[in-house]
Amino acid sequence: MTDKCPSVTAWRVARHRAKHQLLENGIVFSDPLAIPVLGEDAEFLKAEEERPGEKNFRLFMAIRSRIAEDKLATALQRGVQQAIIMGGGVDTFGLRNPHKNSGLTVFEVDRPLMQNWKRRHLARVILP
Repeated sequence: MTDKCPSVTAWRVARHRAKHQLLENGIVFSDPLAIPVLGEDAEFLKAEEERPGEKNFRLFMAIRSRIAEDKLATALQRGVQQAIIMGGGVDTFGLRNPHKNSGLTVFEVDRPLMQNWKRRHLARVILP
């Protein structure tokens, strides 16, 4: 089995989330695991040349994540205790669950190939 992420989309989104932490200091959406989850050099990510429209897409990804997590926080106030992340890819919410102390249980659903890759990858880069 290869160490390459089986989902190009998942990896692309993860890189945009990490670059948002580096280039905009996570001003829209803070994710302390976004950079470590990649296992890539932060300085390399920062220095990478951007293609036209990349900043807009990166900010869209950050805004989308922020809205989803803000909505979940509101749902918790109404008594929601479980969240399902469909097609979680390389998302870090389940790892950093900011509502764990409030009793939120997070389930992540994805293709078995992606889930298996993610477990191996996380064990290598941030969960030794």
